Amino acid sequence: MSACVKCGQDFHCAMTDGAADERCWCMELPPIPTIVLTEAGGTGDACFCAACLKAIAESDAGV
Repeated sequence: MSACVKCGQDFHCAMTDGAADERCWCMELPPIPTIVLTEAGGTGDACFCAACLKAIAESDAGV
C-alpha cells in the first residue's frame, strides 16, 4: 500500500507495491512534466493518489 504525498490517502500503486505483472492505473493518464509533479509536492519515487494526480493533470492541462 502506498500513501499519497499530497493528501496522505492510502492507495494501490502497482509499481511501488511490487506488482511487476500489473500495469499501474497512473499509466492511463497523460504524461505530466516532472516540474509540475515536483511543484505539487512530489519527490523522486513518491506517488499521488488517483484524485490528486488527476487534479494535477487537469491543472497542468489548463482545465
